[in-house]
Amino acid sequence: MNKTKNIVVIFLLVFIIGSLAGIFGYWNAKITTFEECEDAGWLVRSITVYDGFGYIEKECVLWSGKSFVKQRTQEEENSLKIKCCEECKTAFSKSPVGFGPEMAMCGKFNSGYPISASCELFFENNPMSVSSCESYLKTKPQDSSVASFFPTQKEPANLYMEALLSDKPEELELVDGCFRVNNGYDNYLIVWPYGFSLSADENGVIQVIDNKGQPVARVGDKVRFGGGGGEMSGGDSGNISTYSEQLPSIRCSGPYWILGEIIKLKELTGDQKRAVEIAVAHLSYPTTIVEVKKLECYGCFSITLQRDDNQQQFTITLNDWKITN
Repeated sequence: MNKTKNIVVIFLLVFIIGSLAGIFGYWNAKITTFEECEDAGWLVRSITVYDGFGYIEKECVLWSGKSFVKQRTQEEENSLKIKCCEECKTAFSKSPVGFGPEMAMCGKFNSGYPISASCELFFENNPMSVSSCESYLKTKPQDSSVASFFPTQKEPANLYMEALLSDKPEELELVDGCFRVNNGYDNYLIVWPYGFSLSADENGVIQVIDNKGQPVARVGDKVRFGGGGGEMSGGDSGNISTYSEQLPSIRCSGPYWILGEIIKLKELTGDQKRAVEIAVAHLSYPTTIVEVKKLECYGCFSITLQRDDNQQQFTITLNDWKITN
């Protein structure tokens, strides 16, 4: 009799456990999103909140081992990056460090205005120099309520004007939705070649795409702009409609620059940047880098610079990281 009772009890226990396992498995199978996991109550083993960095904002793990994550939106990620870069820039302005913004890493130097804990975590996972942050803040994603105006030329050009907008590289700016370049005399609205378009990179920074689908410039880039303004250079819009169907525009007025080509500046390597910093440290006037050439010895470079005030070019030579001329 006792043996029969034991068998019945065991059977009931197995039945109950099996039923619970079935119910547990059924409800787990129904959970397919982070939101459903977050509301699953006793089925949830843990919910982790990631403070201040990375694309993952929260992670929900069920007792079954299944996990779901909630990702930050690109807008939220951009907002965090902007906030942290602004903190880094402020901290650097109040810091006694004896080196420039290209060498100062955000969150790694002492300051009277230290950055927040969340931004320390951000920079641990996304190392950036002060210079990188300054560049990003210039090119940060624009307010989506202000649509970008991007006038293009009516048709492909067989020939194009070859004048340079300026003797030195100028920065591509997006001002109130208008793409402009200031050469020190006028703030030109760029009329882009036929087939060019806009896109955004992984950080949300607006970039210009050529007719082959390749990025050729981003907002904030310093480049040389070939082309011409002709009779429009003084702001006259009388003939601009012959170049672009989108012009003239009340919102984005002239003067206009009919773009022929973009001459991009080459990116400098770490050693090249160091060489340039040494070369310009003693100069009392602003310059533009023309060429940085590595020579065949340790710390040896030939740096060609151009004065911004009179466009005079000159060369500084380094040997073992020391100026020799």
